[in-house]
Amino acid sequence: MTITVDGSNGLTAPVGAVYNGLQQGTSQATTSGTSITFTGIPSWVKRITVGISNFSNDGTSFVLQLGYGSTTYVATGYIGCSSRIESTGSTRNNFTTNFILYPGPASGGFHSGTLTLVNTTGNIWALSGTIGASTGTTNTVIGGHVDVTATLTALQFTGGTFDSGNITVLYE
Repeated sequence: MTITVDGSNGLTAPVGAVYNGLQQGTSQATTSGTSITFTGIPSWVKRITVGISNFSNDGTSFVLQLGYGSTTYVATGYIGCSSRIESTGSTRNNFTTNFILYPGPASGGFHSGTLTLVNTTGNIWALSGTIGASTGTTNTVIGGHVDVTATLTALQFTGGTFDSGNITVLYE
């Protein structure tokens, strides 16, 4: 559903603003392979919500890179950290080449959570989120940002060999 605000209905949005509503992208299985991508992100998107459910891999770090064009993924300029919180303590991981969604080793549990990407200005995207393990002993909190340098069109998730779960994206 698209709502166009023309100022005559009392809404406070700028005249001519268009709200495209919450739109779900294709959900992708993470039951095999080493990466999945979501491409064709519409240029009007200002917020992306990522849902991760029952994800597992071979114990390698699980990361996210943002992209533009058809195959260009930003590999520098990520600023922030993820903190892995365990019953035995915590580990902080600063990132520079991608968003570290959780550091390895991560095998032995299934991970679920949500990530939110918000376009803060220009081509700068801020990320926040939490991911918890099914074992109840590991949780990851993530926060950071990156300048994509062009209009965001793609997300790429990588990390070891995938063996369980799925990832879906919602656009607005």
